[in-house]
Amino acid sequence: MPQVLKEDVRNRIIESAKKEFMQKGYEKTNMRSIAHNCSMTVGNVYRYFKNKEELSKYIVSNVVDKIDIMVKELTDNEIELLNDSFSLLPSKKELKKLVAKLSDKLAEIYYLMPDEFNILILGSEYSEKIEQWFMKLVKFFTYKMLPELSDCENEVLSSAFSVSIVKGISRIMYRNNLTIDELKRVLIIYINNYIDGFVEKR
Repeated sequence: MPQVLKEDVRNRIIESAKKEFMQKGYEKTNMRSIAHNCSMTVGNVYRYFKNKEELSKYIVSNVVDKIDIMVKELTDNEIELLNDSFSLLPSKKELKKLVAKLSDKLAEIYYLMPDEFNILILGSEYSEKIEQWFMKLVKFFTYKMLPELSDCENEVLSSAFSVSIVKGISRIMYRNNLTIDELKRVLIIYINNYIDGFVEKR
């Protein structure tokens, strides 16, 4: 019986944290407000999670795991989330097929766990790491596709591309009113716009 109660307390903390992160964002959320909204002492919340970072990581970890599995499956284990060792360089046609599959899977994950996905987008321990990983992926593509660029030019261009793509995808997915099919189409159009303007025919 005590174990059931402990699980119930943990779940109350998690639900309170989700609401706080969704309403205030990661930076403005604190453990005191999370405790207050689930009618607990701050000390009791700390017994379950040592800090806000650990709590947010716990909440979004399932989403991150699902995205990682998706990326591995779509690239035959050539690329994995948060591992910046890349070797895959598909043609433009292959890349567009990959984007269609990626958009389908991302939309499915979003509709399966919308709160967790939005918390990941809003900010968490993972969000900055994912943005950095994405920048390295774009940098890899720019280096391969535009070898005439200097290292400095590549750094600036890949940073600009990655930030705009990630922010754009975040804006599309965050609290949208789209159906799952509409979300898939919008993601495909958005990402393919970058491919058309950036990836040369090979």
